[in-house]
Amino acid sequence: MQVWYIQDLQRQPVHPKYYGQLCSGNCYLVLYTYQKLGCVQYLLYLWQGHQSTVEDTKALNCSAEELDLMHQGALAQGHVTMGSEPPHFLAIFQGRLVVFQGNAGNKGERPPVSDTRLFHVQGTESHNTRTMEVPARASS
Repeated sequence: MQVWYIQDLQRQPVHPKYYGQLCSGNCYLVLYTYQKLGCVQYLLYLWQGHQSTVEDTKALNCSAEELDLMHQGALAQGHVTMGSEPPHFLAIFQGRLVVFQGNAGNKGERPPVSDTRLFHVQGTESHNTRTMEVPARASS
């Protein structure tokens, strides 16, 4: 697996330490590589956070086109919006998908930690679990 995020309208690699830690203000590319009948297959997910900008979304699509050209058109693509992740997308992170509020910093790490944070965890096993940061107030 390889993960990139859009920063300053450019594709930037995410450090493997931060794979599965996404931010609602960013867009991400997740390239999943697997073997099927002895052939290498590619699946490229384009993940869009709810707080991402129109410009970031355009840069996300351009980056996906660049990656597809690099792989000679062999990428199958799936568009994913925050909160509507398909089961396979959740499964590749093995229960460690966490979506933070705000924007990613350098190398794609999560935003600075505030004093109080609240998370909503949803799922029944590692293949369908996601964790999302929600506003730290009683109504959440």
